[in-house]
Amino acid sequence: MNISTEILNDWLKNSVGRVHTFQGKEADIVYLVTGTDENGAANWHVQSQI
Repeated sequence: MNISTEILNDWLKNSVGRVHTFQGKEADIVYLVTGTDENGAANWHVQSQI
């Protein structure tokens, strides 16, 4: 699947951020990842959800 850089950047800008970025907004699903580090905790968590 090819997604244009513009579409991807728009999605990232509107869909990824810190908690304060989304205060006051509603979403059907929210992923809150805590305790991530540079040693791969975030990658491990995402892979375990697939």
